[in-house]
Amino acid sequence: MPLLPEMKKQGPRRGRPSIDIRWVVNSVMWVLQARAPWSAMPQCYAPYQTAHRYYLRWKKSGVLANIVLTLFENDTILERPVTRRSGVRAA
Repeated sequence: MPLLPEMKKQGPRRGRPSIDIRWVVNSVMWVLQARAPWSAMPQCYAPYQTAHRYYLRWKKSGVLANIVLTLFENDTILERPVTRRSGVRAA
């Protein structure tokens, strides 16, 4: 079973084309590891607004904790607050 709900096969879609979810996961992991503001994400990653939206969705649903536990076998990377803008800490 996939860790990400977005990876489940759901048939044909309408509307906006899907983003490469691996690109988003890498973007979120960069912010968590670097402890940098979302807007400081290098351009080789997904747009920071998109990555932040997925981060919030996954954090609220528990998906992010499952990803981190699977990848790192502990959740210490989630214990520190992630910043949104320079000098402003997310609650």
